[in-house]
Amino acid sequence: MRQTRHFINIGFIKGVIVPYSAIQELKRYEGPDAITSEEKKYTFEALVSDFIPAKPSIDLILKKPIQVRLIYGFKKMVTRVVIQVDDSAHLMKTIEKRMSSEKELI
Repeated sequence: MRQTRHFINIGFIKGVIVPYSAIQELKRYEGPDAITSEEKKYTFEALVSDFIPAKPSIDLILKKPIQVRLIYGFKKMVTRVVIQVDDSAHLMKTIEKRMSSEKELI
């Protein structure tokens, strides 16, 4: 079965489904330790930082806004997704591979 989307959930608090075809750019996050309040308006933060603040490791820039689900049923549109994972190289490789598969089908 071909996977066309990446599901990201942070517990029951928030989540997003990112179609691989919607990703414009995949890169290592190189910004400041914390996302600014202005950036938070259009960024989904996939960070589990309840106790210790965590710097994102992956930055996904999207071609167009996608909807994310937040706590209590709130929703917002984002054009960027930042992710903190233990093995960012492995996740980036997986996403790149699936993005390539999507491009081949177009």
